[in-house]
Amino acid sequence: MNLQQLKGIREILRQELNLTRAAQSLNLSQPALTRQLHLLEDHLGVPLLLRDKGRFTGLTEQSKLLMPIVARALDAVEDLDTVARELAAGATGVLTVGTGNTHARYYLPEAIGKFVELYPKVMLRIRQGVHQQVLEWVESGEIDFSISTVYELNHAALDFFPCYPMRRVVITRPGHPLLKVKKIALTDIVKYPLITYDGVFPARARIADAFHAAGLRVNVALSATDTEIVKTYVLSGLGVGIVSNTAFNPEYDKGLRAIDAAHLFHENMAYVTIRRGAAPSRHALKLIELLSPGVYSEIQQSRNLAAASA
Repeated sequence: MNLQQLKGIREILRQELNLTRAAQSLNLSQPALTRQLHLLEDHLGVPLLLRDKGRFTGLTEQSKLLMPIVARALDAVEDLDTVARELAAGATGVLTVGTGNTHARYYLPEAIGKFVELYPKVMLRIRQGVHQQVLEWVESGEIDFSISTVYELNHAALDFFPCYPMRRVVITRPGHPLLKVKKIALTDIVKYPLITYDGVFPARARIADAFHAAGLRVNVALSATDTEIVKTYVLSGLGVGIVSNTAFNPEYDKGLRAIDAAHLFHENMAYVTIRRGAAPSRHALKLIELLSPGVYSEIQQSRNLAAASA
């Protein structure tokens, strides 16, 4: 098994199982790409693609389990190349932070700007993913730490430090009838089409649970994985949105209005997460201090306690 074989199966999937396009993308002939696939299947001992009359029709059950591992392996190799180039160009260190879209876009920029001013030669990498995926990166050591919403703290290999709460707001266009309601209720919101998070996010389930517990049915007009998409379609008049308060900034979102809905939905917490037993680098600690001095102090105290009991 070699990297070319792994890249071959990845490209076939990227090209929607079209062997011709995959071969062209890799600058290979179709027979050469087919041979690479056969060699990989022989090495792994399992078929990777379903076939029908000479055409690929889908992934095998074994492949569905193996492809995420292939993707991580190739990402790691590409990361190795990138980091090596940066170090060769004069970088004095690498710091990788895992996070989600909302935190990366609305919470991290100020602290990251200060960090880059302090350490211009440190290669800072932001790796975005969904909640459980980010925690897996911390546990495996693929990233130095994460700042993300955490819904379950039962991870024996991780330490969680509460950073800031995330509350819900309802966003509308100016002049919307909801803006005239003194204190909105769920019964007010269900009168309008809803735009909110995609089902891949636990926040969507928590929002749905609130309506379900009240015996209300919601007309979800659109779901999205990015808060900016939610805002875009609220601006277009498709409906009202439910997002995190951290994702709304009156200075930038001048075409929108936000209504406090913290009393209607469960509060979430953003945590800084580090691998238990790992010693964060001085660069990681500095960025954490810039993000939240309180979390920085808590981490330092926990390290001192661990050292004293050792």
